[in-house]
Amino acid sequence: MASGVDEYPYQHIFERDKFSCQYCGWQGRGSFDSWHVAGLCIDHIVPRHAGGSDADSNLVVSCRSCVEMKGRLTPASFEHARQEIDQKRWEAREWFEKHVRVP
Repeated sequence: MASGVDEYPYQHIFERDKFSCQYCGWQGRGSFDSWHVAGLCIDHIVPRHAGGSDADSNLVVSCRSCVEMKGRLTPASFEHARQEIDQKRWEAREWFEKHVRVP
């Protein structure tokens, strides 16, 4: 095991958010595969480029999919970010149902 593993700087955010994406609810705690596939990471709700801080209140655990859907949005709040991501997930699901899913 690599040294310093217990010293991860955002461990307290992962613990606070129960190792789950705060936007879609993906659980990363059940197995390494769940963790790895989700690509759980720390997201700035209000991005730093838009004046967001590194304060705990501006940080959440997010899966890679939600981070990508959020993109360069500059939400004013967590709820705004969640609404935008939910809309994009709905649009992606609609596209999937129309073009990908086999009946």
